Amino acid sequence: MVNAVKYYCTNFNELKSIIKEFEEVSECVRAAKRLFKMPSIQSNLVYIVSNFGFLPDTITKLETRGVLLSKSVDVVNNIQIKLEECNGEIAKLILDKFNKVISKNKGWENIKKINQVLIGETTSDDDLSSSNLNLDNYLSMKYAPITSVDVERSFSMYKNILTPNRSRFSEDSLSKYMVVNFFF
Repeated sequence: MVNAVKYYCTNFNELKSIIKEFEEVSECVRAAKRLFKMPSIQSNLVYIVSNFGFLPDTITKLETRGVLLSKSVDVVNNIQIKLEECNGEIAKLILDKFNKVISKNKGWENIKKINQVLIGETTSDDDLSSSNLNLDNYLSMKYAPITSVDVERSFSMYKNILTPNRSRFSEDSLSKYMVVNFFF
């Protein structure tokens, strides 16, 4: 959405002139014409881009596979820092929402503790023994994703594999098919 706002902000005058030329035969054209006539629309677009323009690239970083857990934790921490630097009532509301979401996520504190162990900031064995993880679990978390994007992608992939016209897949064929699709 912010990328779309960037586009509208950059190309505002050109889009406005194009929309002016449309005939008002549909509700969406009438709505677009009303929006482009609003006196605050340009300043709202600039506000959004200048304060929240960093979010699309940041989200893409979090969705990237094979990123170190420490890098992902840094990305989330940097989001919070940048949101704290934003100005205005809307920025305060967004920061409050961000903080509520983070505070309700019980796994986030565990991820931060695991990250501290992995990057060497925790030197006490008590920190290791207080969790339910064994040492192998800590080692396997080095590249743990902190988003559910991969899981959602796998559900989409499985939905495409298990279509009604493929109801006769043998277990062996299904296994081979999944291995081949995993790498593409």
